[in-house]
Amino acid sequence: MTVLLLGANHDTAAVAVRECLAIPAERIVDTLRFLKRSTGEITVISTCNRTEFYAASAEAERTLRHFIHHHAGLDAGAIDRALYRLEGRDAVRHLLRVSCGLDSMIVGEPQILGQVRDALQLAQEAGSAGPVITALFQAALNAGKTARAVTGISRGALSVSQAAVDLASERLDGIEGKSALIIGAGETGAIVARNLRARGVARLIIANRTLERARHLADDLHGEAITLEELPAALASVDLAISSTGAPEAVVTSAMMSETRRAAGDNELLLVDIAIPRDVEPGVAELPGVTVVGLDELGELIQRNKDSRLDAASEVERDIDARTDEYLSWLAGHISGETIRDLYDHADGIRREQLERALKRMANLDERDRERLEIFSYQLVNALLHQPVSEVWDWERGPGNAEALRRIFGLGPAAEDKQTSADGKRRITPAA
Repeated sequence: MTVLLLGANHDTAAVAVRECLAIPAERIVDTLRFLKRSTGEITVISTCNRTEFYAASAEAERTLRHFIHHHAGLDAGAIDRALYRLEGRDAVRHLLRVSCGLDSMIVGEPQILGQVRDALQLAQEAGSAGPVITALFQAALNAGKTARAVTGISRGALSVSQAAVDLASERLDGIEGKSALIIGAGETGAIVARNLRARGVARLIIANRTLERARHLADDLHGEAITLEELPAALASVDLAISSTGAPEAVVTSAMMSETRRAAGDNELLLVDIAIPRDVEPGVAELPGVTVVGLDELGELIQRNKDSRLDAASEVERDIDARTDEYLSWLAGHISGETIRDLYDHADGIRREQLERALKRMANLDERDRERLEIFSYQLVNALLHQPVSEVWDWERGPGNAEALRRIFGLGPAAEDKQTSADGKRRITPAA
């Protein structure tokens, strides 16, 4: 028994290959039910950036490769070049890194933690997540939660659209209750608008050259839609404006803003320009009551955030190493749990037999001394077995050591497919 990983991600496979490997969410449960008949414990993480199968047996590889080739419908060589195979410690550590966002295109991205959780839930629904897979994914989820709660791995935006909103929130001492104008209803503008609405903007205006497109986004976000001709009045009435039109020339001019500032009175405006070429004329920054932020300043913020995440990543890696060792120790005990139980049962049988003989030869002992002798017998067995038992908790040598213990103590072969307790531990303790 081990942990096997077979998969492909954004580093090993092009988008066209990843699209063929991906398993639609509505088909995952049926897929796992089909696979588990041959693989045993099995689950899959399938997103736009990765498709990874995790199994509790190395023997599952042949079945998984056959399924992946058939499912993808691509040349076998192209698929095999995209696939990576990890086993044991490497597979466990990889999943923990995935859950923490260290294996993502953007370090620390938060979505993957929910995707790992969904993968476990779907495997449980399919009945393909046994104790090995369940414990593995729980360890990964705990690692991911700790990484985000304790370190800065997910803090700070790494995209221009997110950074624009973060910087605006910082400059305005929060966005909740403020009024905002989005200039440009394209993809970037839509991302910014949704982010602002999610953070509690009270009034949201969408300005676009085509009114219909502005209305479509505004209706979705309960905002107002205007054309670019209506910009001056809107700019005079908001706290924040973020522009990303993609127009060939500036849409916010110095002349327009001079007129706007007279209408705005004492109201100050934060104007964030994330367009290329720039939407805001350089002279606008010289006007009173207007603060202009451009891509250069946002780029510095993004780089600081990236450096902060990379610094946090080293701390996360140390936690992952510790959690990997902890899981592998559990797995070694799970695999060898029957041997541990049988060894203690065997030793306890010898203990009781020898104690009975000793008590017959010491008939003059009172009840208290007899109890003390029995307690001593328990302590002696535990002390003698401590070192042999600890050897089966070693991930790399544990299974081999368990086999050796069974042979040395004459325990016979282990039963097939026998379940152990949650941690595989068993201890002899004095009777109450």
